[in-house]
Amino acid sequence: MSRQQHIRQEEFPYLLTTVVRGRAEFFKEVQWAGELAEIIIRACTLHRFALLAYVIMPDHLHLIIYPNQAQASVPAQVVQMNRAGRDARARGGVDKLMHSIKSYFAHQVFELQPGTVFAWQPRFNSRVLNTSERLHTAVEYLRANAVRAGLEVRYTKDPYVYISKDIPI
Repeated sequence: MSRQQHIRQEEFPYLLTTVVRGRAEFFKEVQWAGELAEIIIRACTLHRFALLAYVIMPDHLHLIIYPNQAQASVPAQVVQMNRAGRDARARGGVDKLMHSIKSYFAHQVFELQPGTVFAWQPRFNSRVLNTSERLHTAVEYLRANAVRAGLEVRYTKDPYVYISKDIPI
């Protein structure tokens, strides 16, 4: 099977979605949602994406990110995420961002709770948000996702949801 290719559009935000393998509801435990939230923030910084919003659902993740090549520096502890020892500051692309989030989170699970079974589905979905209306619709979708799914109130708060106050809509 061929590898899914993602279009690289640096002038527009993206809506990214990835799912836990088998739709396992791994993020019902707030500990794991908190770990994932921290990793999302570090990976976006590392790969120079502005994090506009995310929502962590029990079995999947939505992100809205924006390529942000203007970031001047990356903290040293974030650069450590790149286990191959290369300086990842100049690298970008949604594929690399999602690989970092997914692989670093899986590594953290195994490190913090050896023997725990966790895996992401191998692919992810990306959608370019090339109009203000599409960005606004995506943000509102994330904001209402947990309520629409009939989940508990905790899924509408930190660490399950982040929506930047600086979204250009």
